[in-house]
Amino acid sequence: MQILFHKDFFTESLQNDSLKGQCQSLFDKCRDKNIEGWILATSVPEIIKTLQKVNLVNVFKEWLDILTILPLTGNELRDGLKEADNYELYLIKQAISSFRLKAVLTAHPDTLKTNGIAAVGCSNFEEDISKFLSPVNSVPLVNVPATHHDLWNDVEDQMAGVVR
Repeated sequence: MQILFHKDFFTESLQNDSLKGQCQSLFDKCRDKNIEGWILATSVPEIIKTLQKVNLVNVFKEWLDILTILPLTGNELRDGLKEADNYELYLIKQAISSFRLKAVLTAHPDTLKTNGIAAVGCSNFEEDISKFLSPVNSVPLVNVPATHHDLWNDVEDQMAGVVR
């Protein structure tokens, strides 16, 4: 399953001691590739700035080793700016549709759900994520979306080399 990690997961949930076990379980699932985690590149600087205040940057760096950083194109960023008040929501919706992500993991799922975005909270993510999983009836010979997460960084590097 592919999910997008909202910045508030890192800025709020990682700091919440009562969620430590759930965060570790989620980290393990991502590391073991049971869940493919993505994070918007536009969120990384803000997360680092917030976590520096509470000395959790090293924990975030461990997460970055297992998550795929999702860059957005200049056009997507410009289109998001046209949305003004809904800049972040636009970028999240764009990422979900472009990369076929199932949900957003967030500290405030109700906020995103009211905007039509499939969202799960950290406190009960096991239960919420199970709603998005469907049984596998057959395995295709080549499943590009399934391998997309593993290939993204290499493909992105090659594309940037050609474009630049």
